[in-house]
Amino acid sequence: MKTRAIPRTNLTASVICLGTAEFGSALDTSSSEEILETYLDAGGNVLDTAEIYAAWLPNGEHRSETFVGEWLRKSKNRDRVIVSTKGAHPRLDSMEKPRMSKPVVESDLNSSLQRLRIDQIDIYWLHRDDPGTPVEEIILMLEDFLKACLKSRMRGHVIVGVMTISTDVDKLYDTDLSDAGWALIAPMLPAARPGGRPRKINIRAVLNAIFYRWPEAIVPEHSHCHC
Repeated sequence: MKTRAIPRTNLTASVICLGTAEFGSALDTSSSEEILETYLDAGGNVLDTAEIYAAWLPNGEHRSETFVGEWLRKSKNRDRVIVSTKGAHPRLDSMEKPRMSKPVVESDLNSSLQRLRIDQIDIYWLHRDDPGTPVEEIILMLEDFLKACLKSRMRGHVIVGVMTISTDVDKLYDTDLSDAGWALIAPMLPAARPGGRPRKINIRAVLNAIFYRWPEAIVPEHSHCHC
């Protein structure tokens, strides 16, 4: 299988990622493990899960992450895979209520680490956007998590915070940026505009095409996630 280095990290990822949403639940443990081994044998190395996965199934809440954690411990394959998971998804019975506050996302992140039985998540996604939360707050939150990770890390990988943004153009809006906010956003932009920074920028549209890693940005080949 082809692989591709993720720029400005020491991660080299297979071009096909294996989703594990219903592994260990709708898909029984034996079948799930067989798929994982087949995927690794084919050269794959990116496992994708999420805090919310399988919550739509009876007794399925957190089952995907729990299964992946159990498999990693049993197979001793942690060093062979890139672990990707997600938090900040609204509860399924209250999708209208965002879960983007720092305490909530931090709780999701820490609980994912426990279920996955790992010291560090290699790629961490914010599963849903909250247009009511200022972008600067989100970026600073990710920065705090990254700093905490780098202080305590047991592996050489880094957390990459990623925004999943609505593609509904009616929900994209211009954001007033303070000087501090611009200092955070500027490194993520392809090039500075002539004549200095704009007063407003459609920053959520920008974030939709950018993998965020403080203080650098990674522009992926495929920038949208609808999972």
